[in-house]
Amino acid sequence: MATTAPAALYEVGPTNPCRRISDVPWTNVGPGDVVLIHWRETPYFEKWVLCRQGASNAPIVVRGVPNRFGELPVIDGNGAVNCSNLNFWGEERGVIKIGGANTPSDLLPAHIVLENLDIRGGRAPAADLHRR
Repeated sequence: MATTAPAALYEVGPTNPCRRISDVPWTNVGPGDVVLIHWRETPYFEKWVLCRQGASNAPIVVRGVPNRFGELPVIDGNGAVNCSNLNFWGEERGVIKIGGANTPSDLLPAHIVLENLDIRGGRAPAADLHRR
């Protein structure tokens, strides 16, 4: 008989066990796990990859927790740093990447929910891309 590990809850914020987004063990999140990113006055200047699989009945959920005025946590890619324990390509093109990583091992992502986050600065403005 196979046993399933219970889902984990990770809380990110100034007064939470994970103070930074990079404190979440992204290489280990799995079906039913929930990551709560709490609002704070300053944006989170971090980038990461979600290259994991949830299940149809137990998705991986990354949820922003607003402050008492309804303001969502801001994830800003301008000047953001990558989570040091992750290795993924194309990090200059986004803030939260779904799939496409060396670490964690590249899986076909499935059943991932992102909600209640204000995501900004995903890439340089089109004028700065120097396309020809």
